[in-house]
Amino acid sequence: MLRGACRKGRLLALLALAVCGWSAPVQADRFHYQSLLIGQRAIGVGGAFTGVADDPSAAFYNPGGLAQVPKDGISVSLSVSAFDERKTDDGVITDVGTVDLAHKGKPTVPVSATMMLKLGKKDADDFRSHAVAFSTFTRDRDDFTYKATVTGQLPDAPTRRRGAEAKLRVARSELWYGPSYAYRHSARWYFGFSSFLSVLRMSTESQTTSIEGDVEGAVAATGELAPNPTFRQQLRSSETTAHRLLMRVGALYKPTPRVSLGLMLQTPTLHLTSKGNVSDRIITVDGPQNVGSFSQVKRSVRAVSPDPWEVRLGIGYYASQWLTLSLDGSAYGGTASKSHPQKSISIHATDNPDDVEPTTGNLFMNGWYRRPTGNVSVGAQIAAGHMLDLSVGFFTDFSSAPSIQQTSTEYSEPDVNHLGATWACAFHKGRYNVSVGLLALWGQGDGYSFNADAAPGEAPLTRTTVTDRTFMLFLYGYTKALQRAAQDSYEKLKERQKKQDEQDAQAYDD
Repeated sequence: MLRGACRKGRLLALLALAVCGWSAPVQADRFHYQSLLIGQRAIGVGGAFTGVADDPSAAFYNPGGLAQVPKDGISVSLSVSAFDERKTDDGVITDVGTVDLAHKGKPTVPVSATMMLKLGKKDADDFRSHAVAFSTFTRDRDDFTYKATVTGQLPDAPTRRRGAEAKLRVARSELWYGPSYAYRHSARWYFGFSSFLSVLRMSTESQTTSIEGDVEGAVAATGELAPNPTFRQQLRSSETTAHRLLMRVGALYKPTPRVSLGLMLQTPTLHLTSKGNVSDRIITVDGPQNVGSFSQVKRSVRAVSPDPWEVRLGIGYYASQWLTLSLDGSAYGGTASKSHPQKSISIHATDNPDDVEPTTGNLFMNGWYRRPTGNVSVGAQIAAGHMLDLSVGFFTDFSSAPSIQQTSTEYSEPDVNHLGATWACAFHKGRYNVSVGLLALWGQGDGYSFNADAAPGEAPLTRTTVTDRTFMLFLYGYTKALQRAAQDSYEKLKERQKKQDEQDAQAYDD
């Protein structure tokens, strides 16, 4: 019985760990930087926008480009994650069965917006040299659930059957808010910077349940207990919020009318504040001994999740009036190291000596680090008509996760490299520009499968293949109509007031 209990505990722990190992789909992964693209033209050309930067999303890609946008404008984008899947075969291996692990994400709708105003005196070309903007960008947003179940007869106890189930729900979002400023030094040189407050929120709920009974069929689909049952359920939850500060500095240089070069530098994030809590609740029932127990503990935590520096270089080539080509290269620094990993959370001390510290290993990677990495984006935009533009782009989204070993005793998130493609169609008329498009992301790499019944001294984690697939639809609207809209509203008010005055005068004459 003791051997069965030990196996049951290991099965629950590793089953929960396996589920949590799949808790980072494409959009909510700390080890990727280009999974969620931003901006109208930028999305269409696969993020190759640093050397073009000619709409309000330049606040993100290259703040210097804001100075070349000729008019006031406001832009709003909606991206719908239509399909998101991560899958590995034989993710959990036990003596009573093997479980495939798969995640299919719920649809999410990240929203980004930028409002821009041009300031300063107009020059001979009717152009204002200063630009200010305020932006909010969705960098991550996801909400999903995993579930894994194993049921079977115990090899060393033919009269007993056992079932184990693990569930995990993870919600993660990261929003950037902040102002931007840009200055046009000349027709060739443009400079700017953006300062962003990053608000990173993450909540996790996990539940692991094990049921055992004496007779065959004791663990049925209904979950009903048979004679001499044992039952154990553990519920863990966590909520964390972290505020960070970062800055992006950009420059744009146009040596000829056909070529533009862009450079963007991002500082590492500066941690400001964080708060959160983690709780642990355990319920056990021992039927043969007729004993049950209940325990619950909740503690506050501190969460630190730094992002590294980033450098983007881009070139835009205006081949003709109907064709624009663009290319971007980006590099990212590392965070912490294998010998000195970053701690995911720090549990605050308590004055109560009877408080038990919550276990967090199944909810988080206790320690992690990022490797330096880089990405490439390439795109083309074609003017297909007087009011229609078509664009296509290709990009990489390489992983900065630690390399997966052949076998291991410590869990690490999958190391998966992605390749992406985008397509967009833009309609523009007068002051308005609307785009619709599609983003597809595919990746394959290494992760861990989990042997819940590994022999003593045997590493329970073994390298296996992990595959990701994501499809997103996006809608983007941009208008240069802020000032014009205000003028139109004012003129309508004047006209309405004039009519009212005429009606009042007519009534007075009558």
